[in-house]
Amino acid sequence: MFTPLSKGSERAQDKLWDRTNSPRKNRQRVPIPTPTATRTAPGPLRAPNERTALSAPFVATRAVRGPSASPSSSPTPAASPVRRRESATRARRASAAEDEAHGAWTAMFFRPTRRQVERWLGTFWTRHLVLVVLPCFAVWLWVAVPFPVSDPYSDDPFPDMPNWPKRPGSGDGGGGTGGTGDDLPLDVNFYFFLFWYFGAYLAVALFFITNLFSLYRLNWWPSALGGKASYSLFWASTLLAGLGAHHLDLFHLRERERGRSRAPGDGGGDGDDVGFDWERKTFWVTLSFIAMLMPAIACFSKLRRDKRHVYRHAMPAVQYTFFEQTFSRRIPSSWLRFLWFMTCLAIASFSLIAGQAYASLFLSTLPHTSLDAGTWVWSWVITVQLLAQISSYILSSKVRSRALLFLYKFFFQLVYHVFYRNLFARLRSPSQFATVQLLSSVSVVLVFPLQMTRAWHRALQLLVGYPHPWQDHVESVAGGFYCRSLAQNVTMVGFLGWLSILHFGPNSQIYPFFKFTPTPDDPYTFPLTFVASLTIWASELASSFVARVVMRLAFGVDVSQVGLNEMREYPELVPACGWASVHVSMNILMFLIKLNFR
Repeated sequence: MFTPLSKGSERAQDKLWDRTNSPRKNRQRVPIPTPTATRTAPGPLRAPNERTALSAPFVATRAVRGPSASPSSSPTPAASPVRRRESATRARRASAAEDEAHGAWTAMFFRPTRRQVERWLGTFWTRHLVLVVLPCFAVWLWVAVPFPVSDPYSDDPFPDMPNWPKRPGSGDGGGGTGGTGDDLPLDVNFYFFLFWYFGAYLAVALFFITNLFSLYRLNWWPSALGGKASYSLFWASTLLAGLGAHHLDLFHLRERERGRSRAPGDGGGDGDDVGFDWERKTFWVTLSFIAMLMPAIACFSKLRRDKRHVYRHAMPAVQYTFFEQTFSRRIPSSWLRFLWFMTCLAIASFSLIAGQAYASLFLSTLPHTSLDAGTWVWSWVITVQLLAQISSYILSSKVRSRALLFLYKFFFQLVYHVFYRNLFARLRSPSQFATVQLLSSVSVVLVFPLQMTRAWHRALQLLVGYPHPWQDHVESVAGGFYCRSLAQNVTMVGFLGWLSILHFGPNSQIYPFFKFTPTPDDPYTFPLTFVASLTIWASELASSFVARVVMRLAFGVDVSQVGLNEMREYPELVPACGWASVHVSMNILMFLIKLNFR
């Protein structure tokens, strides 16, 4: 297994961070002495068996582009900065040439070459096609495929060919009771749900976790199995666990929802069985997160078996005699870095579960006033920002990875905005839309430029010991704003698409959240939601443009170029952002579906 958890590669990670995004840029580091004169100095993150570990093209990782040691000479402490930059340039060109030589068509979904990324990001239309439209199209395709459903009043154990859309019968001839207001919901075909709906959702989740390990420069799969076999094994074993839980009726997954209709005047029927649906869907979401954590657990156990958590360097006899206990208690910094990375994975998983719980509470307390809507939005903003700040601190000070820091900023913006978008489907009047958007626009135009000021930077230094200089701080805020703008566009385009598909399409019966059957007590309508969402999107684009102009004129920073330069420096960020968009969007839609299995 190729891992960066060795002394040489850990020092290479530190050097890369210090050259690019650390306040310790000018600090000289003492080189690591080589044990023998003939030993080849390690590359930046290149292990001897990396070529074998990179055999699977669609889950392969690539070493960080940086100065690598020559096979015939070891690094010298007196190397000038010019020579180091020339070495970095040669290494980057060699890596780009290697990418072109060994690239495959599947690699652009996981490990694109620099030339491909330059072509994708070269124009406004191509980069928005890659970063916005394609992830949304994948989600639209996933929810647009009609679900095979069965009549809940038919006791035939061999259902007929599915008919779309099929609505519950009135009970005549089907053995059910009709006209009582207790009509049973549709029976969804479980095998279609398992292999297409949940299977695709699980596959994207594993793709996303693979990209996270790729940006960390670590292959999570055992080298004996390889990437493809390990990925297929985890995916198939998770589906098998779900199949067994369904047939054994664990957690009452096959229980029908009978007699759960609301009384007239209670505000509609889409929130009547929130608790029951929450229990059922939580099982499938939890199962998917267990599958996502399986690579982390497998990697953790493999590194423990390889004793990567202890120092493995040979000691002279004298040191071994007198300092054995002292050295045995020391923990390598690379192992601590890996544990912090695992902590960030746990925080990301928790944020998605928290979002579903938050949405469940929101639906169970409908309808809301304008003040309630604003309270829900800002309480969710505070929650997401706390989780984002904790992750940013860990990634910047403990893991020290610029690529992961950028991806996590984008991820948490997706988590916030995807809930914010689906909130639109339950706002009752234009005044509620105006209230919610006014708060958001004010925060964009005022807060982000304020965070770039020297006074804000000085306050951070005094209050929390912020270590970065002002120039790096401005660039960091600009990168966060770019991630916010990209997440706004992705979630709004995706929301408008699946709002229309699930309202007019055949799957509207299993997505009652988007059916919009207005009553005096349930005023939600599709035209109001769609038009108001377009208006809010236009307002967001305008406020974002104003904020960009202010930041460019006042601080001389181009927000778009800051974000694009990060993706050019780390080409794996482009597919990673795409998979993150698809995964977060699928997660909220997985929660909003209404499942009822025979």
